[in-house]
Amino acid sequence: PKGKPYVEERDANSPLILRVSSSGAKTFWGRTRISGRGDPLRILFPGPATIESLPEAREWASKTVKDCKAGHDPRITAEAIAKAAVIDAGRAERQKWKNVVADYIAFIKAAKLRTADETERMFDVYVMPRWGESSVLDTDGDEIKALLDDVAALKIEFDGRPHGGFVIA
Repeated sequence: PKGKPYVEERDANSPLILRVSSSGAKTFWGRTRISGRGDPLRILFPGPATIESLPEAREWASKTVKDCKAGHDPRITAEAIAKAAVIDAGRAERQKWKNVVADYIAFIKAAKLRTADETERMFDVYVMPRWGESSVLDTDGDEIKALLDDVAALKIEFDGRPHGGFVIA
């Protein structure tokens, strides 16, 4: 009936709800909580609310409730997931040693530090051949210690000659 909007629930345990607006338009909604916590979500069924679509709507509501109980938020779309993956890939690329070092070198050159060229050379000789394509976040203390040990023992070769050793002045 037209007039006042109302909600029709046949079974209090059913997640499927029929809502009738004041204009008489009918929509199916699902009601659930994510992981059983927080306020209940009301999720709109993507199809029409007709007697023919009722079995499909019931199946959709059951699947949606099951997914929500497992902790999946149905409001997060595949498109949002794909965008997040692109952002994560960009973040991973920025965290590679080659990009972090390039940003650092650009910073110290912009600051006109006298040691910028020597710092760049040291990164090119010691760090970039070993870790250039790996993430800064994946480099642990043991790897850094191994690099320093190799530098001290003159085990680093660059342009066909050994580099390293510590000079105590």
